[in-house]
Amino acid sequence: MAILNVIQVMAGDEEGGLENHFIEMSNALAASCNVTTIAHAKYAGRLVEGVHHINVDLSKPRLYPGNLIKLTTAIRRANPHIVHAHASKAGSIIALCKPLLSAKTVATVHNIKKHMSFLSAFDLAIGVSNTVRDTLPCSNKISIYNGVNWDVNRVALRPPEYQPVVDSQKHIVAAIGRLVPAKGFDLLISAWEPKFGCLFVIGEGPEHERLEALVNARGLADSVFLLGHKNPAIDYISSADLVVIPSRNEGFSYVFAEAL
Repeated sequence: MAILNVIQVMAGDEEGGLENHFIEMSNALAASCNVTTIAHAKYAGRLVEGVHHINVDLSKPRLYPGNLIKLTTAIRRANPHIVHAHASKAGSIIALCKPLLSAKTVATVHNIKKHMSFLSAFDLAIGVSNTVRDTLPCSNKISIYNGVNWDVNRVALRPPEYQPVVDSQKHIVAAIGRLVPAKGFDLLISAWEPKFGCLFVIGEGPEHERLEALVNARGLADSVFLLGHKNPAIDYISSADLVVIPSRNEGFSYVFAEAL
């Protein structure tokens, strides 16, 4: 049986569940398929040796002609059986390239979006939950929940930021994700009281300064800590007493799966 040639495409240059899913799925597929990833250069170092990575910065606008040409050329040269676009931006870009591609195309949608008409160009659409799947405006769709790459033999290491809290016998509460409005960290900080323990927010994004100002305005500098991006974040999850997911909306929370 011929080995499948699979191209995985992701736009953007952020850090979160989508990016972890893309990397872990690409690494896992490499055990049985020829895998090529097309994404920002920053992710190349987290891919296993068997994955061929092509650096294309798709964080620019969808209709940026240089990227459309680079992407179409790279895909045609690789001659894949399947092109898998992750999230709506990559999906809309691949939809534009589709008339020039001979491969089957798959799009995975990670959250509920308003403008999803591009999915009509794909052979299959995947929602990361039944709720997301049911919102997709196409007939050929299925749901596949996000999985995580869990090493049962891995021993969790207590993050150094947690040690003073452990010594003080306060509760450690962790919240992990990109610092964007949809994740609802402002709601969590607005509701936080020092008597709850210490809250550690792990992640980075455009809301950082606003959240930091909110922490200071509420006088929570001694009980709420914005730690920025941490890789891997699993130690911060495993060593916490409680993990909170305050999102305003989620397709399926990757952090939820990691925290189980």
